[in-house]
Amino acid sequence: MSTVLVTGRNGFIGRELVRHLKKTHKVISVVRHRAKDLDYNNEELIQKDLRAVNLEDIKGRRIDIIAHLAAHIRGSSLGIEQNNIRSSENIFNIAESLNVPVLYVSSVNVLFENALGGYARSKKICEESLKKRRLHYLIIRVPLVIGGGSPSVRRIRTFYGRFSFFPLLGPQQGKVQPVAISSLVEILLSKLNSGDFRDETINVVGVKKYSYRAIIENLLREKRPVRFLKVPLPIALWLGRLGTVFKLSGCVSPEEIKSINMDKIIEKFDPLIGQTVFIENDEETLFTSPC
Repeated sequence: MSTVLVTGRNGFIGRELVRHLKKTHKVISVVRHRAKDLDYNNEELIQKDLRAVNLEDIKGRRIDIIAHLAAHIRGSSLGIEQNNIRSSENIFNIAESLNVPVLYVSSVNVLFENALGGYARSKKICEESLKKRRLHYLIIRVPLVIGGGSPSVRRIRTFYGRFSFFPLLGPQQGKVQPVAISSLVEILLSKLNSGDFRDETINVVGVKKYSYRAIIENLLREKRPVRFLKVPLPIALWLGRLGTVFKLSGCVSPEEIKSINMDKIIEKFDPLIGQTVFIENDEETLFTSPC
């Protein structure tokens, strides 16, 4: 039984991955705090900020693979970028010292220059850093990941349930290729089980393309017709800047607003961007089924 050190264990992807991973692997999770709704039985915990974890914390533990899922997605663009780079560099340093491979979950947004907000920029920088290291790696780039436990899905449904409308920040006609959390976890488990890391990059995207508006309509389809409050793009960007300046909780940044109004599509296999796996999810799996 191999041992996997997991970061981002409390996050959406980490929760679902570890739930399955514990059945076949020994799991050591690095968490900043214990989540009240999670079961940490049959796993070891290192309770510490990722930026401060060091070899001393891992002393006496045998680690075969590091699965680095953790990432900041909220806050200022600069803060997101700095936190993600610092924590990733620290984890990569540890992996290099231990001579163990790294599975790194990145974002397909790194492929689209106009979609490089703080989050995607940090992912792109960390990818390049990992590739220069003296260790084996596997980079899995993911698009929008949807499932019953998704915080984004929960926020959308909670907001609509409370106010009976949903704000449309600009046309929100930018198209993406979302995947179901169950499909992504299946791929991650397959790679971790094989342990065959060949210094490669894999893009995982859905076959079907959806605009952000269509995604919201599908998530709320039991409440149709969905009522939208249309906010013109210039006003939405101004509100986003205002929210960023005053650090308003839950505010969507201008970079995020621009991102949901632009296409981020991988149309075909392109060796220049790495291998691409196209996932066929039906709408029932994508928009209603939990993992």
